[in-house]
Amino acid sequence: MSTVTTPAQFLQSLAQALSTMTLYTSRHPACVSVADASFARLKELVKSGEYRFSFLGEAVVANDKALHELHSWPWSARFVDIGVQRMEFDGLVTRGAFGEFLDDIVNRLLSGRPGNADVPSERRGIRWGLLGVEVTGDDLEEVAERERVGREYVAYRLSEESDIVRQIYQRAGTQGGVALDEVETVVASLSVAMHAEGQLLLPMLEFPGQDAANALHAINVSLLAMTLGESLGMASHDVHAVGSAALLHDVGISGLPQDLLGKPALSPEERLVIEAHPEIGARMLFARSAVFDLAAIVCFEHHMRPDGAGFPRTRFPREMHYASKIVAVCDVYDALRTPRAYRPAWTPQRALEFVEEGTGTMFDAGIARAFAAMMRRLEGQLLLPPVSSIAG
Repeated sequence: MSTVTTPAQFLQSLAQALSTMTLYTSRHPACVSVADASFARLKELVKSGEYRFSFLGEAVVANDKALHELHSWPWSARFVDIGVQRMEFDGLVTRGAFGEFLDDIVNRLLSGRPGNADVPSERRGIRWGLLGVEVTGDDLEEVAERERVGREYVAYRLSEESDIVRQIYQRAGTQGGVALDEVETVVASLSVAMHAEGQLLLPMLEFPGQDAANALHAINVSLLAMTLGESLGMASHDVHAVGSAALLHDVGISGLPQDLLGKPALSPEERLVIEAHPEIGARMLFARSAVFDLAAIVCFEHHMRPDGAGFPRTRFPREMHYASKIVAVCDVYDALRTPRAYRPAWTPQRALEFVEEGTGTMFDAGIARAFAAMMRRLEGQLLLPPVSSIAG
């Protein structure tokens, strides 16, 4: 065994242990041997701290990093099928607790049932179960909201998705490339968050710093765009495609001088530099592969307007792609309700009124009306920042 255990090596040893235990009794020498080997890898892994594994469709995430080597790993789908979308391990885990954890997973695999999915299972140093959504912070209103929604699942922190998106944008700026599996991981994760507990939740959270703000804006726009796509009756694969494009709509920002992004006022020359980000992002995405064609189109078009007053300007008038029309509305709405250096955040109501005022000029009329109707319908299901950060 190597001296350093990687997250992927542990998961593969876990899968081997579970496979063996479905064939023999738990006390069979073969089962004891593979369980011991997997536990040894786990103890090596958690020496440096807690490890959290999330299983999202074809993607596997360890803490905040997608495990590229386990993309489309068959066991990811098997775990999800038995109600295990999340596993958490820390340094307190014991061999006895690990054995009980294995027995529970094996019982679920053999019965084909998820067990008591409403309550996460827990042993010393181990927690596992379904994904939920946790709003960070100590604000009492946020705590009350969490209790009202009744989240009993293993905490699922969208700050992890924010970290992944930050990495996507940072690498795009330094290397000019975007990893498809990381985008797919985040979009799959956001889809889980949208439908937590059978309700359509939009966890619009806040994190400090410009990089985090850019990532969070991308996440929020992706959530809004997928929600709107579902509301418009789009097929699930189209909703996923729109969510991916929305997540990357501002990737061109990473190619700009970063000191311009937080300035309270811009000169005309600086504004022209900022307005180049749709073209920069589209070139980044077109240069990769055809899988990002829609994202590149949305990236190029999301600041265009039906009245022709947007940017970038084109030589001839062009009809925006349907996905671009969706992202354009979601982008402006979230930007308005996010605090900036030159203004506080707008209330959701004021931002929504702005969208309605721009119907047919700034935004496609049908899309804007559908967005406004959807947001009013979902008003009670939105998770918003504390009132102190919002302007009336």
